[in-house]
This record gives sequence, C-alpha cells and structure tokens, in this order.
Amino acid sequence: MRIRKNLSFLKVEKIALLNQKHTEKIITLKEMPLNKINFIGNGDGILTNLSGIYLGVLTADCLPIIFFDRKERVIGIIHAGWRGTVKGIAKKLVKKMKEEFSSLPENILAGIGPGIGKCCYEVGKEWIKKYGEGAGNFIEERENKFFLDLKVWNIHQLIEEGIDKRNIEVLPYCTSCNSNIFFSERKNHPTGRFLSAISLV
Repeated sequence: MRIRKNLSFLKVEKIALLNQKHTEKIITLKEMPLNKINFIGNGDGILTNLSGIYLGVLTADCLPIIFFDRKERVIGIIHAGWRGTVKGIAKKLVKKMKEEFSSLPENILAGIGPGIGKCCYEVGKEWIKKYGEGAGNFIEERENKFFLDLKVWNIHQLIEEGIDKRNIEVLPYCTSCNSNIFFSERKNHPTGRFLSAISLV
C-alpha cells in the first residue's frame, strides 16, 4: 500500500514490479497486466517486448541495470545486489534476450544506475573467503579493509556476454556518499527505496 501511494504521481498506463528476493530469476512479461501497478511475481529481473508498460525495480544501494535492444525492441531491467551479481543475473538477462527474442549483443544498450560504490561498500573477511574467487578482481584492499566494486563486476559480466563497453553507460553516483538524495540501506538503515524504470513507447 505504501508503494502504491508513493507511485501514484506517475502518469503511466502500467507499472510492472517484482517481489525482489536477491536472486538471479528473470521473468519474461508476455501480456499486459490488468492494474496500473502490478507485482508480477518473485524475482529480480523483468524482460518484455510489450509497449506501453514500465518495468521497474526498487533499490537502495543495490544496482538498477536497464537494457534495450534497439533492433528487436526489447527492454529489460534487473535488481543487482551482491547476491544477484554472484549468481550472474546481468549475464542471465542478456542470455534470455538472445534466446527468447533473438537479440544480438551489438544491438543491446545497458545503463547502470546509482548504487553503492567501492568507496563505501566494505565486505568482511568471511565474505571474501566464500565469494572471493569470483569477486577477487573487483575487490580493493585499503588499510586492512576490503571494498567491493559492484559496478565494475557487472560491467565485466556484460562484456563477457558480448556487449560493447561503449554501449554501457554508468552513472557514477554512490548512494551511500549521496544519501541526501538517494536511499542507502548501508548508510541509513532502515530506509526507503527509489524506483528505476524503462518503457517502450
């Protein structure tokens, strides 16, 4: 109910949201939802070729990443925290674009929105032991502390799937450093969430 109230100012036909669970699950939306604001299932990514509907994710330190295939006219969006990134959610969405819509990597544009930066994203030694093998190249050690670069890790995954680095745009803002304008769970727990969305018109 709180989310419905907060989104009521949006003058759009439809909004598709997820019950986000920090997974790598992607839902392909094949038909228009009935209501204005719709929670279409459990997952952390949505993909569609339908026009007139906004695909959205809610974040507060995790990364919102949007996708657009300019030739096949397919859009997608993911919520990528460290759990989703470890599971390769960005790669999985691109693979589904290829498999379900015949998307070619050279036609896909990706945009990474505001999220916590490596300046602030400290991870502990136990985290390093468990996930360090996959994240080792994206961890910086400073004064015996370890900091994760979530944005660069996801960029790396997108490039591995064939997306040209020139077609990946990254907003530089750290949500923790800029918690005066963005929600940051690390900085101000508990906090709200901001909406990122994409639509075909």
